[in-house]
Amino acid sequence: MKLFGLGLFICLATACGDPDPTPAVDATASDAPVTIDAAPAIDAPIDASTVARISATVRYTGGAQGSLVVASFPNMPPMGPPAGFAQQASPTFPATVAIENLQAGPAYVLALLDVAPASPQQPGPEDRTVWSSALTLTVGHTATVELTLRDP
Repeated sequence: MKLFGLGLFICLATACGDPDPTPAVDATASDAPVTIDAAPAIDAPIDASTVARISATVRYTGGAQGSLVVASFPNMPPMGPPAGFAQQASPTFPATVAIENLQAGPAYVLALLDVAPASPQQPGPEDRTVWSSALTLTVGHTATVELTLRDP
């Protein structure tokens, strides 16, 4: 099944901050320190009683190695980026991975063992993938899911 929108987007501080991210540099003094205006913190502390969480246990007994990516999507088939994700570079199975700060509502969890060549945004035939059935996320609670990856 083709995965739609499994892009794992990262917002860099320079892209989220000041509309003019050019650092202020004194061009006359080549050894002068560079001054960079840091973007203000836009995220307030997260209150665990206002968000949901997923704890996924992923099992795999095959010989493939790669990064483990676990992502949550609010609908199936997925449309757009995941609602949240977590990853482990060199997992030991069974691996338990938590996806934090999710909204309440339906969720489908994808576990992906990204085997070389690395391609977390576009899984290939060499990768191991498995989807959960529908979960219902509740504010202030942790939904648990167990997933088993299999060799093709």
